[in-house]
Formats: sequence, C-alpha cells, structure tokens
Amino acid sequence: MDEEQGIAINPIYILKVVGALVVLGAIAAASYLPGIRRWSGSESALLVVVLVAAALLLTALLWRVYITMDELGRVLHHGACVLALAIVALGSGVVGILQANDLMPVFSQFWLVGAVVAVWGVCLMLVDRRFK
Repeated sequence: MDEEQGIAINPIYILKVVGALVVLGAIAAASYLPGIRRWSGSESALLVVVLVAAALLLTALLWRVYITMDELGRVLHHGACVLALAIVALGSGVVGILQANDLMPVFSQFWLVGAVVAVWGVCLMLVDRRFK
C-alpha cells in the first residue's frame, strides 16, 4: 500500500489565483495606455482614488481569507511571508544601490510586484515541504 495520494486541487482556488493574476496583468497593461501621462489633475486624482479604494478592498479581502485559515495554514503563510520579506527587501536594496550608481537601468515597479508574488509563492512551497 505504497500508493501516493494525489492532492485534490480545488477549482475555485485555481479560479481565484488566475483571476488575481489577470487583474495584476490588466493593471500593468493599463499603465502603458497611451495618453495616461497627459491626464489633467482631476483625472489623475480620480485614478489615485480608484487605486486607493482597490488597495483597501484587496486588504480587506486578504484579511478575510487570513482569518478563515486554520492554524497550519497560518503557520505556512507566516513562514512564507518572513522568507519572502527578507528576500525581497534585500533584493530591492541591492537593485536600488545598483540603480543609484547607474550600474543597472531603472525599470517599472510592476516588475517588483511580480517578483514579490513569485518569491512568496516559492517560499510558500518551500515552507510547505516541512509538513509533508
């Protein structure tokens, strides 16, 4: 009886992950719209209000997901967040120093968002390995 049991993947979870990635991609694509830099003050203010409201909504949704987790889920996410914070903070510091000294070109901060999501995902997988 050495059969390996497959992990059941919840389709709703996959839908949420793909949906979040689509939203991130849409935000990144929208930042490259032609003419966005020529917006008037009121249009820019409206954009700031919409982005702040979206950030607050996302924070509330993430908090709701967090409080519904069981203890093991929280331990996994705590471990992943600690590792990801250390890696991203050190990486951002190194990149900032290199950019300040013109050793690396300046790039869009959307790459940092992608890096945070990727590093956190890898850290979550690494932390999860302890409990298998």
